[in-house]
Amino acid sequence: MLLDTTVLIDLIRGVRRAAEWSRSWTAIPACSEVSRAEVLRGAREQEIAVTERLLRDVDWIPVSEVIARRAGALGRSWSARAVRIPELLIAATALESERELKTANVRDFPMFPALKPPY
Repeated sequence: MLLDTTVLIDLIRGVRRAAEWSRSWTAIPACSEVSRAEVLRGAREQEIAVTERLLRDVDWIPVSEVIARRAGALGRSWSARAVRIPELLIAATALESERELKTANVRDFPMFPALKPPY
């Protein structure tokens, strides 16, 4: 499974439903390095310690040339929806790593029409 930034933020901020859902995981989740940058950029001062602990417990997938090219292709395909670059890179990471994307904001990922929030 590949967690989107929204899931990480919910876990950091102690959203009860996200925490309950995370207890059902049977494997270490993965994330795109894009999510690491987004989380660190938006972390509040009082969240730094919990943020760093959570970030240690994730398998990180770097943005490779293959992922960047896939993101570009997705962007062209979904240009009418104006999907932002971070979401394109995260979607491409999920597709290239063959991991199921988990996000609390399914509207950001129109390329996955069956996508449902995990909690």
